[in-house]
Amino acid sequence: MLHFVPAEQARFIVNAFSGHMAAGSYLVISAGTSSDPDLREQFAAAYSPGPLVSHPQGEIARWFSGMELVAPGLVSATEWRPSSIWRSAEEGAPVIILAGVAHKTGRP
Repeated sequence: MLHFVPAEQARFIVNAFSGHMAAGSYLVISAGTSSDPDLREQFAAAYSPGPLVSHPQGEIARWFSGMELVAPGLVSATEWRPSSIWRSAEEGAPVIILAGVAHKTGRP
Protein backbone atom coordinates (compact mmCIF):
# COMPACT_ATOMS: atom_id res chain seq x y z
CA MET A 1 0.00 0.00 0.00
CA LEU A 2 3.02 2.29 0.32
CA HIS A 3 2.91 3.17 -3.38
CA PHE A 4 -0.35 4.99 -2.66
CA VAL A 5 1.27 7.50 -0.28
CA PRO A 6 3.96 10.18 -0.72
CA ALA A 7 7.50 9.52 0.51
CA GLU A 8 7.21 11.44 3.80
CA GLN A 9 4.02 9.63 4.80
CA ALA A 10 5.42 6.25 3.72
CA ARG A 11 8.50 6.77 5.90
CA PHE A 12 6.28 7.77 8.85
CA ILE A 13 4.07 4.68 8.41
CA VAL A 14 7.03 2.28 8.21
CA ASN A 15 8.80 3.91 11.19
CA ALA A 16 5.63 3.78 13.30
CA PHE A 17 5.03 0.15 12.42
CA SER A 18 8.62 -1.06 12.78
CA GLY A 19 9.04 0.89 16.02
CA HIS A 20 6.40 -1.33 17.62
CA MET A 21 7.73 -4.61 16.27
CA ALA A 22 9.24 -7.04 18.74
CA ALA A 23 12.85 -8.12 18.29
CA GLY A 24 12.94 -11.25 16.17
CA SER A 25 10.04 -10.06 13.99
CA TYR A 26 10.19 -9.69 10.23
CA LEU A 27 9.11 -6.71 8.16
CA VAL A 28 7.93 -7.36 4.59
CA ILE A 29 7.63 -4.47 2.15
CA SER A 30 6.76 -4.34 -1.51
CA ALA A 31 6.36 -1.03 -3.31
CA GLY A 32 6.07 0.26 -6.83
CA THR A 33 9.18 1.76 -8.37
CA SER A 34 10.28 2.97 -11.78
CA SER A 35 12.30 5.81 -13.24
CA ASP A 36 10.52 5.41 -16.60
CA PRO A 37 7.53 7.81 -16.80
CA ASP A 38 5.76 5.71 -19.46
CA LEU A 39 6.09 2.57 -17.36
CA ARG A 40 4.82 4.41 -14.25
CA GLU A 41 1.81 5.61 -16.22
CA GLN A 42 1.05 2.07 -17.48
CA PHE A 43 1.45 0.67 -13.98
CA ALA A 44 -0.88 3.30 -12.52
CA ALA A 45 -3.50 2.71 -15.23
CA ALA A 46 -3.46 -1.05 -14.67
CA TYR A 47 -3.23 -0.97 -10.89
CA SER A 48 -5.49 1.79 -9.65
CA PRO A 49 -7.76 4.62 -10.70
CA GLY A 50 -6.04 6.79 -8.05
CA PRO A 51 -2.56 8.28 -8.03
CA LEU A 52 0.43 6.04 -7.42
CA VAL A 53 3.81 7.08 -6.04
CA SER A 54 6.89 5.50 -7.54
CA HIS A 55 9.48 5.26 -4.75
CA PRO A 56 13.18 5.07 -5.73
CA GLN A 57 15.08 1.97 -4.60
CA GLY A 58 17.27 3.99 -2.20
CA GLU A 59 14.18 5.38 -0.47
CA ILE A 60 12.63 1.94 -0.07
CA ALA A 61 15.95 0.56 1.24
CA ARG A 62 15.98 3.25 3.96
CA TRP A 63 12.64 1.94 5.23
CA PHE A 64 14.57 -1.13 6.42
CA SER A 65 17.10 0.95 8.43
CA GLY A 66 18.27 -0.78 11.59
CA MET A 67 17.18 -4.20 10.34
CA GLU A 68 18.98 -7.04 8.56
CA LEU A 69 17.72 -7.70 5.03
CA VAL A 70 17.09 -11.37 4.29
CA ALA A 71 18.51 -12.80 1.02
CA PRO A 72 17.95 -12.05 -1.80
CA GLY A 73 17.52 -8.53 -0.37
CA LEU A 74 15.58 -5.65 -1.88
CA VAL A 75 14.96 -6.93 -5.40
CA SER A 76 12.26 -7.24 -8.03
CA ALA A 77 9.28 -9.00 -6.45
CA THR A 78 9.63 -11.77 -9.04
CA GLU A 79 13.05 -12.69 -7.61
CA TRP A 80 11.51 -13.83 -4.31
CA ARG A 81 9.74 -16.85 -5.83
CA PRO A 82 11.34 -17.34 -9.24
CA SER A 83 10.41 -21.02 -9.44
CA SER A 84 6.76 -20.49 -8.53
CA ILE A 85 3.97 -19.28 -10.79
CA TRP A 86 5.74 -15.91 -10.85
CA ARG A 87 7.95 -15.63 -13.88
CA SER A 88 11.51 -14.70 -13.01
CA ALA A 89 12.43 -11.26 -14.32
CA GLU A 90 14.21 -11.36 -17.64
CA GLU A 91 17.63 -9.75 -17.64
CA GLY A 92 17.25 -6.07 -18.42
CA ALA A 93 13.47 -6.09 -17.87
CA PRO A 94 12.20 -3.02 -16.01
CA VAL A 95 11.51 -3.47 -12.33
CA ILE A 96 8.01 -2.35 -11.41
CA ILE A 97 7.71 -3.66 -7.84
CA LEU A 98 10.56 -4.02 -5.37
CA ALA A 99 10.19 -6.38 -2.44
CA GLY A 100 12.26 -7.07 0.64
CA VAL A 101 12.11 -8.87 3.96
CA ALA A 102 14.12 -7.73 6.97
CA HIS A 103 14.72 -9.19 10.41
CA LYS A 104 14.49 -6.92 13.43
CA THR A 105 17.36 -7.87 15.66
CA GLY A 106 17.94 -6.99 19.29
CA ARG A 107 16.86 -8.41 22.59
CA PRO A 108 13.47 -10.15 22.50
